[in-house]
Amino acid sequence: MNTKYIVGGVALIILIIIGITVKKEANAPTEDIHIGVITALTGDFSYWGQATQLGIELAEKDLLEEGISVEFTFENAELDPRKGLDAAQKLVNIDKVDALYSEYTTLVSAIASFLKDKNIINIYDAPSVTPLVESPYLFKTYIDYKGSCVAVGQNLYDRGIRIIGVLEVRTEFGELCLEGLESIFGPRGYQNTKLVSESYLLGTRDFRTLLNKLNAEGIEAIVNGSFSSETFASIKDARDLGMDIPFVFSHSTVSPELLAQPELLENTIVFGLPAVEPMFLNRVREEFPNREITDYNPLALGYIHTMQMARALHVCNKDIECTRDELSKASEEPLIGFKGFEDRIAKFDILIQEWNGEGFVPI
Repeated sequence: MNTKYIVGGVALIILIIIGITVKKEANAPTEDIHIGVITALTGDFSYWGQATQLGIELAEKDLLEEGISVEFTFENAELDPRKGLDAAQKLVNIDKVDALYSEYTTLVSAIASFLKDKNIINIYDAPSVTPLVESPYLFKTYIDYKGSCVAVGQNLYDRGIRIIGVLEVRTEFGELCLEGLESIFGPRGYQNTKLVSESYLLGTRDFRTLLNKLNAEGIEAIVNGSFSSETFASIKDARDLGMDIPFVFSHSTVSPELLAQPELLENTIVFGLPAVEPMFLNRVREEFPNREITDYNPLALGYIHTMQMARALHVCNKDIECTRDELSKASEEPLIGFKGFEDRIAKFDILIQEWNGEGFVPI
């Protein structure tokens, strides 16, 4: 046999083997994905973080059925920025996670600053938008706070209310809510309307002085878009002062403590995320029959967003740019009315509800 044909045949075989090897490597399964979760599992807002944890447990189960193995590591930071930063440093530097899911404005700002020079995907659940400037790999979920307060302000106006009082918490989301309300009431809103605001710091528990000041202005409704403890304290003080006018706040701050005193919820209005699909609710109740869940929204958010991150990391073999692009193209999730990310901000419809004596119903 001619030598050149033998050499050519051997070369062809080698090329075939190389091609098969390259193909196998290209299609090789992604190594186990590791996602860190920073939330509050104790203290104020623990009801939110614990619900998130249940949603992620469901996501882990469903991802495994898809052939995607994911390890989730939870860090309890409560609402302490220092603990949030420590948790992020541990998860990134020691645990070497591939992505983060974090919650609460008080934690998110500290975490975002740490991630500024890190190539780590982080979907955070909070109303603040400024953390997005820290890194191109951060994505925001939760309601549009300014848009929500525009919508609830319009609802109050349509009810015939012309003077509102605002308890403005000194945070970014407090400012966003105030901006939204000012577009309806006051000089920038409808004629013959008035907005009176009093600001306070997170951690305030006595609102009587602020409420008396607002009441002296003849307010016809109160808005306080804050955390659960401040919401509870301000509603209680208002009712104790005999202020039975509509009280507006975020649905996410309806804590077990507040639900235990339903008399405080009379004449209240809440704004928040869309309702979770009944089929998903039924599944959650079947999976966790002995768990008391105050709010299903964090459970649904934790579920859909960790699923999105894990799938994107899997498809992209953990390549950071590819993963970001995949998340940016995330499809709609009717489970909780997620409409996709726009400029790395999750889009949702706004749901406004009022208390009917037994629960909150859409209006």
